[in-house]
Amino acid sequence: MTLSDLASFVTGKLGKTDTDSLAKAKEFLARRYELIWNSQLWRETLSTASQSVPADTQDVTLSDSSIDQIVAVRWSDTTLGPVAHEQVFAIDPTLFDDSGTPLAFVTLPKTAAGVCKIRLVQKPNQTKTLTVLGKVKLRVIDSANSYQTRNFTSDTDKPAISNIDNALISFCEGDMLTRDRQYSKAQMMYADGVAQTKIAVGVEKNQSANNLQVLAVDSGEWSRDDWD
Repeated sequence: MTLSDLASFVTGKLGKTDTDSLAKAKEFLARRYELIWNSQLWRETLSTASQSVPADTQDVTLSDSSIDQIVAVRWSDTTLGPVAHEQVFAIDPTLFDDSGTPLAFVTLPKTAAGVCKIRLVQKPNQTKTLTVLGKVKLRVIDSANSYQTRNFTSDTDKPAISNIDNALISFCEGDMLTRDRQYSKAQMMYADGVAQTKIAVGVEKNQSANNLQVLAVDSGEWSRDDWD
């Protein structure tokens, strides 16, 4: 559903289809879309970016400015684990000065332009490729079915995350009810919004390709004597 479709559905359900109510519903939907986007590592929010890093370069600014959060890092064919600055200083503070194959990485504050940066633990002694798995910045699908890095700003925009329309509707309805000071009804819709978000997460995990786990559960019907 587009932003206009979602807003019309909510305002129609509440019987408030005036211009001001439609505008407010769109504001609420945009805010709730951002909340849902930030709540999970949704499949549609992940992307990879690769760049060449020269030898002796320790602080790396990602060349792909669409990455908003760093999830995982690979140096050539080796996975680098994330560590905190204080952990490195506690283990061996000279690691930042050493040269060799990077052992890990530290996530640094973003640049003033909002671009992600990392610091390699050990300066690389060779020029190699750095590959980052990251969560991209908030984006929508426009009327041309192309991704646009922004929030809902056009009536024809659609969510870039699958299966969250019902969650957006419930959250928006709750916000509209709060606007009318119907707090008890609003709380019910907020609870439904949370439930609908969990359903969307379940659809992504259980109705598409995913790692399956079999967990053994002891309900108390067995004892050690049964195995002697």
